[in-house]
Amino acid sequence: MKDSLWESLFWKHRDSIVRYCSQYCASLADAEDLTQEVFVRAQQNIDSLDTDSPVKPWLLRVARNLCLNHIRDGLRHKKIEKFCWSKSYFATTTRFDIISPNQGPKTELVRNEENINLHSVLDELTSEQREAILLRYFDGLTRKEICTVMECNQAKVKRYLYEALIILRKKVKKDEPPSPFGCV
Repeated sequence: MKDSLWESLFWKHRDSIVRYCSQYCASLADAEDLTQEVFVRAQQNIDSLDTDSPVKPWLLRVARNLCLNHIRDGLRHKKIEKFCWSKSYFATTTRFDIISPNQGPKTELVRNEENINLHSVLDELTSEQREAILLRYFDGLTRKEICTVMECNQAKVKRYLYEALIILRKKVKKDEPPSPFGCV
């Protein structure tokens, strides 16, 4: 029973944990190593998991702590405030992928350009705002679940999301081409 539960957790949440870890890591290999460690810890603590509450926030909190330890231990030289955005975070995102793989290289080029634009916009946010946005809109967590991952209260998460959305809206509005009709 425990092995099947662990295996289902692994396959259900692996991509999400890799995406999350990749925001803290300089390489996809480091993110995958940290993801492996998350699931090793999950397997070790599978008996203590609360089956009444969602597992994903717990896994992401373990991932966050491992990532912060990874940075603190000097395995990475950049400051935490400036994440190294690897393309892997967005490459494994399926929720927003509306392009089928059969649409050709031109479509793939457009998707890559959109990811680069998204990177630059997200870089304008604080680390807390960015983490809250990614957890909410890419991983689909509720505010309560984000509190569990970020280890803060709901008011802070609400503030991070609110401030981030204001910044993102201003950036998107600034980058929009003018209307040909002179009105919006």
